Amino acid sequence: MISSKISKRSINLGIILIFALVQFACNPTKYLKEDEYLLRKVNITSSNKNLDVGGMSKFLKQHSNKKILGVALYARIYNLVDPDKEAIRQAKRAKKLEIKNKKRRQNNKKEKKGGNSFTQWLQNIGESPIIYDQFKATQSKKKLELHLKNSGYYHAKVNFTDTLLLAKKYAKVEYVIESGAVCLIDSVQYHFEDVELERDVMPEMANSLVTKGKPLDVTILQDERTRITKILRDNGYYAFSKEYIYYRIDTIGLVNKAIVTIGFKLAMQNLDNVISYENHHKYYYNNIYIYSNHAPKRALESKTKYFGLMDTLNTNDLNIVYENEPYIKPKVLLRGLKIFKDSIFNTKPINSSYDFYSALRNYKLINFQFEQSSEKISTKEKDTLKSRLLDCHIYLTPATRQSYSVELEGSNTSGFFGMAVGFNYQNKNLFRGGEIFSVGTKIALENKVGIASTEGKYFNSEEYIVDMELQVPHFLVPIKAEKFNRKYNPKTTFYAAYNFQRISDYTRALINTSFGYTWHSSKFLSHYFKPFDLYATKLWEYDSTFVDYINKYNLSETYMDHIIAGGNYTITFNNQSISTKNSFIYARLGLELAGNSISLVQDLIGKEKQNIVSIDGSVFKSVTFFDVPYFQYFKVDFDFRYHHTFNKNSSLVSRFFVGFGYPYGEIEAMPFEKQYYSGGASSIRAWEPRSVGPGAFNFYKEYNGINLSEMLPSAYASQMSDIKLEINIEQRFKLFWMIHGAIFVDMGNIWSTQEGWKYLDGYFEMSEFYKDLAIGSGFGLRFDLGFFVFRLDLGVKVIDPRLPRGNRFVWNNSDYNFDKWHLNFGIGYPF
Repeated sequence: MISSKISKRSINLGIILIFALVQFACNPTKYLKEDEYLLRKVNITSSNKNLDVGGMSKFLKQHSNKKILGVALYARIYNLVDPDKEAIRQAKRAKKLEIKNKKRRQNNKKEKKGGNSFTQWLQNIGESPIIYDQFKATQSKKKLELHLKNSGYYHAKVNFTDTLLLAKKYAKVEYVIESGAVCLIDSVQYHFEDVELERDVMPEMANSLVTKGKPLDVTILQDERTRITKILRDNGYYAFSKEYIYYRIDTIGLVNKAIVTIGFKLAMQNLDNVISYENHHKYYYNNIYIYSNHAPKRALESKTKYFGLMDTLNTNDLNIVYENEPYIKPKVLLRGLKIFKDSIFNTKPINSSYDFYSALRNYKLINFQFEQSSEKISTKEKDTLKSRLLDCHIYLTPATRQSYSVELEGSNTSGFFGMAVGFNYQNKNLFRGGEIFSVGTKIALENKVGIASTEGKYFNSEEYIVDMELQVPHFLVPIKAEKFNRKYNPKTTFYAAYNFQRISDYTRALINTSFGYTWHSSKFLSHYFKPFDLYATKLWEYDSTFVDYINKYNLSETYMDHIIAGGNYTITFNNQSISTKNSFIYARLGLELAGNSISLVQDLIGKEKQNIVSIDGSVFKSVTFFDVPYFQYFKVDFDFRYHHTFNKNSSLVSRFFVGFGYPYGEIEAMPFEKQYYSGGASSIRAWEPRSVGPGAFNFYKEYNGINLSEMLPSAYASQMSDIKLEINIEQRFKLFWMIHGAIFVDMGNIWSTQEGWKYLDGYFEMSEFYKDLAIGSGFGLRFDLGFFVFRLDLGVKVIDPRLPRGNRFVWNNSDYNFDKWHLNFGIGYPF
């Protein structure tokens, strides 16, 4: 993320220019003909409060032009171009292009296509004015009535009135719905032409969507057909489809009520153009083939020859088909397979098996195909006359096994530039067990603000990183966990990293090593458990000015050699669907404990406290691990996000985050790398990163006779603490072309649990904390380039906790000497 300040004068000028464009761009009615009217407004009303009139707009044939803040901006942009003059220009362009292409054809050259001019580009990103059409209004009326009848309102009527404003060339249309009484389901009956289906269907009717007292809604009837079809297919009826289910509606002698009969047809057979009917059959698996390194192109080019080169390994009644050797060891392929010989056809284990092979990340194509087996029914099935056998073919096409990438990066944080180069190598299937191994290196140079002098150096920060990760596609534990592996498809991850940093204030080395497990307990619920997570930090070569700063503000415990040894657990709920634009919820709960295992060992061996010399020369006693102090703390945080989709062009996203860290043991502070901060491009966007809080702490205020702003540059202020609360609300909407907009409100802060912060206005008080919430608002642009989203957000301070209580509304404070505006750049959405 990148953040930078911009002047108030520049922002005001930009707002004036945008306002001028919106207000003075060409009126959308300017080029209308005498008998044409701009469709300004469309309303649907009804006295029936049970009707969702807002959702009925999708049945209208005409809508008014899209608006932003009540202004038809797209139509105004479109009308910046005179359509008559544009038609003449396009005719001239077409004529010139035809002359050029004629010469190219004579020279046997490929014809050229005409490009878009600036005026065409304006019309493409704009929207042509919607001209009111009475015929389409009549069609809309009919579609609304049809929808109401399908929803059970069989006597519904829709009337529309159009109001034409001659002077303004506007048209307003209102559709008034007289719904009448809804037809309700009086009773539900069932008729089975194939009585064998009744045994599988009727136990599931307790959850039926079609029940007594519900409206006779066609959509509900269709959904019930789909539900029953899935039930039957999950009970072995592979060839069953919803076309075999029909409805019969009886309203004779009933008033606004109907008797619904759900019927089930026999299966139709067509052999040699002779149609016959028979009972539906259950299907059981016979032969199962897994093609571990399938090559689709070669198979299509020479099917017989290609499959003739294959070897087959039969294990546990399953057939592994391969060329040379299986791409992945058979035991791995079988671990995730949920279908077996003689088991009944069911879509659930098929989907689960597909998810397992997809999660391996070793295959780029996964294809399940079924065909009726030529063999006779297994003797395990009692009713041989009503069952069939299926052969299942699972085609797995391997992805590229080894890859590498080189990455170049540029950064600009608060006006300080940096650059980095990285190299990454990845091996998918390292030991032929589906393991994914990756190793990466990175070198970064940056111009950071520090306390120490950096005169003569442009880049005063150097960083060298090496990290490795190995992901194993099963649960690695010293006990047998085959059932757990089959049910949850877990992964075990080993990680190690070394990070060397040299900045003007000090030199530091960090080592991190960990291992953990990930698994999914349901479609939307995932778990991440890391029982071992070790950080070791070594600092040296302190600058004397930096040491003086540490000494004055009692921060020596933060900047010292230390160890963090602990573990954490995270559970995440996410019901977002990739293929749809529906509303969804994301929720994450994280728990972390550190230092307890070391403390227990130290207590058992009776190790005494040692004298620890801080970088400022002070001495304190602490129990150590290999002569290095270690932190003990508890940390919990909760992140909740709700994404509400109004339509494909508009959504409302809200986020709530709360985090709490509590240190205990010998060191009465949270480690720096585990503390919370607020402000920045994905936080409270009206402030710079790490510049909010704690509480009402003011970097520019004098505390105990010391003013930090006189001692340090403002960009060095990096406020972090133990408690964090943050709430964000963002309205997102499409503007034009690939450009989207957003209006947002952010609020939050951080607080400390340490007594020393009482005197710095940053201590957490349950009865007072809400008075210290920082509030910002603003407007953003998102440029959706397909493969990533480039984001620009302009945050505006509204309530600033650094100001005196009772006078924190920024725009009423004439003495406020901080910038009110803050511009953020980022990649991707903030949340």
